[in-house]
Amino acid sequence: MNEAGRTALHGRSWSYEFGAGCVLRIRRFHESREEPHADFNIAGGRIDVVPYANGGFGVKAYAKGTGADLFDSASEAAATTFAAQTRTLSSACASASHRTP
Repeated sequence: MNEAGRTALHGRSWSYEFGAGCVLRIRRFHESREEPHADFNIAGGRIDVVPYANGGFGVKAYAKGTGADLFDSASEAAATTFAAQTRTLSSACASASHRTP
């Protein structure tokens, strides 16, 4: 995810940290300046690829009534791959949270 996030679109790049409880910390940078980060629980969430009117594609996550921007790319293929990887992580988190000790 971090490798993909380093490729900027419209001056914005991304980095990610994965923490306890399936929380993904999303850091966005605009022209190398860090914007406020977002923490998002991706367990069992919906992940969508959205085309932008000004060019490029975004990956958005939705779970429990909230949403988060996860990734931007000039390439639909890169956005689709990123979304698929995020869905895999989301499904694994949802499965792990339903396991009993």
